[in-house]
Amino acid sequence: MNAKLKRLKTITEDAFSVLAAQRQNRVRFTGYYPESKKHFENYYFTDFFQFKSKPALSSIAPTIEFFSVWNNVRKKAQDSKAAIKVFFTGECVHSDVFSEFNEFEDYFLNIVDVSFGFDDIKAENYIRYPLWILYLFDQPEFSKDKIKQRIDKINSDFSKKALAQKTKDCAIIARHDKNGIRSTIFEAAQNAGLRISSAGSWNHNDDSLWNDFSNDKQKYLEQFRYTICPENFDYDGYVTEKLFQAFLSGTIPLYWGSNNKPEPEVINPKAVLFFDKSNNDEFVERIKELQKSKKAFEEIAYQKPLKENAIDFIYELNRKTKDLCMEIAIKKGLA
Repeated sequence: MNAKLKRLKTITEDAFSVLAAQRQNRVRFTGYYPESKKHFENYYFTDFFQFKSKPALSSIAPTIEFFSVWNNVRKKAQDSKAAIKVFFTGECVHSDVFSEFNEFEDYFLNIVDVSFGFDDIKAENYIRYPLWILYLFDQPEFSKDKIKQRIDKINSDFSKKALAQKTKDCAIIARHDKNGIRSTIFEAAQNAGLRISSAGSWNHNDDSLWNDFSNDKQKYLEQFRYTICPENFDYDGYVTEKLFQAFLSGTIPLYWGSNNKPEPEVINPKAVLFFDKSNNDEFVERIKELQKSKKAFEEIAYQKPLKENAIDFIYELNRKTKDLCMEIAIKKGLA
């Protein structure tokens, strides 16, 4: 085949690809952090819209476009021609430490069709959808029975893993310590006698997360009795995946954040060791007690980290989200 025919064949194939793409919804994710983008490209949020056909990932003329907080995304959202525009962030948008996110305090409410974040905002096109739910479910679940099965399994697995024989004390996986809280808890835990493995780039002293566990954080954390897992910022309602990763791994979380009242409808506080900046000594003594007393440690390990109400919380949130997203999709003629 000569060069001219090859060129014609390529043009024809490209044209058919475009026509095929036009027959189904196309989705693009803009401004997402690479590590978390997988949750969204796995069609987690697109499931809420109940499209007639599953959208195809496409960088060309998307019919639905999702926006987050990275890479100067505001103008891209304003200029987007997508039929449906969605904003989501799991970041804290009210931080002195991470001020680069403060420009998103408006959650793009005047730009997009629907917006999601951790704040409790009263707006017709906004829903509080905390990031941690995406770490418990691969897809949004609309069956209350299946949600219950998942919550029950997390609770039972937590105790089994926490009570297993473990040879390692405490772990932390972090890239930075911009607000200094990780250093403070790290030092307090060391003062309590814990040996701490740091597998992230911050304070790194352990290569086994990558070498032995292929960056599987849950499997790595299952080796440890405790995990240092504070939030990046202390703000009411700002709760990320960190606490839940500890629960999934069966390791006792050493936590700070959300005014030390994270998701009160969902989380059992008796399954968490909270760090209080104003009472460092009490935190240290509590860890020492757990290290010395099998009974004291088991009292935490036998706790169910997720409350019974977590089932209704997630079910109602998913129902509410689906209702709003379907209403938008129907209005746009896409569902």
